[in-house]
Amino acid sequence: MTITVRPFKWDNDFDLVRAFLIETSRLTDEWLNWLPSMFENIKFGPCGSGERADQEDELIRIWEECDDSKGLAHSKIVAVTHFSQSLFWIQIHPSYRLLEAEIIPYMESWRKETMTKSDAPEIHFVVPVTNRARIALLTKLGYEDTGLSEYNRRRPVNMPIPECALPEGFAIRHVDVERDFVNYKEVMTAVFPHCGCMTERMANIYASAQFYHPDLDIVVVAPTGRFAALMTVRIDPVSRLAELEPVGTHPDYRGRGLAKCMILEGLRRSRKYKPREICIMGAAPTEAANALYESVGFTDKTAVHDWCKEL
Repeated sequence: MTITVRPFKWDNDFDLVRAFLIETSRLTDEWLNWLPSMFENIKFGPCGSGERADQEDELIRIWEECDDSKGLAHSKIVAVTHFSQSLFWIQIHPSYRLLEAEIIPYMESWRKETMTKSDAPEIHFVVPVTNRARIALLTKLGYEDTGLSEYNRRRPVNMPIPECALPEGFAIRHVDVERDFVNYKEVMTAVFPHCGCMTERMANIYASAQFYHPDLDIVVVAPTGRFAALMTVRIDPVSRLAELEPVGTHPDYRGRGLAKCMILEGLRRSRKYKPREICIMGAAPTEAANALYESVGFTDKTAVHDWCKEL
């Protein structure tokens, strides 16, 4: 058996990667790898490059174990790597964690080769504190823990969902990305400034993702008609793993309990899809975010730290 590395192609490989992520999620309860919806979001996210061409594929590599006697037809995915400027991710089968000793130097070399003069000469990995093997390896390779970056959170699927009353004049409804685009972009950009590049075409691409359900893309509408908050519950159709992403309230409307009511409504609507797990991956570690997510039942949390190395 040998390990080979090859480029990733969306049309040919996404279902294979999804199956790999589903399999590894069942082998460990620690969420050391991404959810399928997180991987799909690389291509379909509303705040990306807006391109669906092969240029995104160049940032993703598939690591496979091949049966030398039977060729590529008898290979299996053991890891998937993804590059995004100085931030790198490794999704790996738990039985092949020793392979990370080869993967990380490979990613460092890629970073050195593609850096421009204006780039900071460094590389980052975000690692859950439960991933002790990777933390030990990064420490050995000269990386430093720069501190808490985010939390991965989840909520028991069968936990009761309490009622929540919005302030007078506010209402919750689902989004029509074409009809509502102007309001949708306005609240999205207010919460996530990097989404200022979102176009109507990109919003329609987002709505075509397999994880997307129109009734789970919801907003809070203010009495003026403006969108005051937004949230999507993304559900992978094969694994039924669900995540809340994005979640946010426009700065003009914070402090009114809108996000809490919106999340609870999203959880209530998601029940008809029978999700296997409900998570918030990469939740902000701020005091306000912690209070919000704790109040709606996402009390099971894992700290994720940023590990950095200068090259």
